Amino acid sequence: MKKIITLLLILILSQNVYAYDAEATLREVKENTDISSLTYAPIGGEWSVLYLVKSGIAKPSEFGAYKEKIAELLKTTQGEPDKRKYTSYSRLILALNALGSDPKNIEGYDLYSKLEDYEKVISQGLNGAVFALIALNNGNISTPVKERYISYILSRQKSDGGFSLMDESEPDVTAMVLQSLAPFTYKEDVKEAVNKALDYLSKAQLENGGYEAYGSETSEYTSQVIIALTALNIDPQEDERFIKNASLIDNIYSYRTKKGFAHTPWGETNAMATEQACCALTSYKLFKEGKGCIYSPAASYKAVLEGLLCVC
Repeated sequence: MKKIITLLLILILSQNVYAYDAEATLREVKENTDISSLTYAPIGGEWSVLYLVKSGIAKPSEFGAYKEKIAELLKTTQGEPDKRKYTSYSRLILALNALGSDPKNIEGYDLYSKLEDYEKVISQGLNGAVFALIALNNGNISTPVKERYISYILSRQKSDGGFSLMDESEPDVTAMVLQSLAPFTYKEDVKEAVNKALDYLSKAQLENGGYEAYGSETSEYTSQVIIALTALNIDPQEDERFIKNASLIDNIYSYRTKKGFAHTPWGETNAMATEQACCALTSYKLFKEGKGCIYSPAASYKAVLEGLLCVC
């Protein structure tokens, strides 16, 4: 019964053009966001900065308070706000690049240098390597350590083509891996791994356009797949491999609430789900405008996958 209701909701939304206006949705969410309160944090921090600026609905000049907080943080921690989770540095780099700041010199500290420490980065597992690669690509940083991250990531692929932090392949982790590998599809081993991962995601997609893992459906799974496809120059609303009874865009809007997006079907507004959905809609908006994806660097580079131009 729940699946039937979800599909009916998606059909209703599909008749509402406004519901599919990513920019309008992002502006509505911005109205419920206090930009001055954003700080160094996995929720209510860098991801919000990233989508607000990259989508064009907020100007870098609006984030003076955030930049001051980061400058003070780096001064008080002597450039090491986190000695364990190196994804924190990747997250900071993405936000600061979006704001036009130079992560190589924030209060005299080079944030990219943290990502050169391969052993410390991978001590966090697959996530560490994935986001280090995304951040280095975002900054157009040329460094041999990127090849080490690529090799490490490829070695973690499951037999079904997916990736995970646990035993069973997970759609969101697989999608994040694709986001990191998108610029390297000119490499045959990467291209092969990407194709296998896309095949896994296509087969794992539910009839309502979304995904589930460990018995639960969440909007975050859908959000990460949308970002991955746009990074690979694949339209999540048009590519037949990712359209069942509904598309990914249909599915993400089925989680829409008055103030943002829910984590689970019929749930209340959730901060993390809202940030990830907004990052996904920003990536989709940029993709439709021919501007790459949410992780595109200022000077975009190009890669080729199956004869299609991939701008990431």
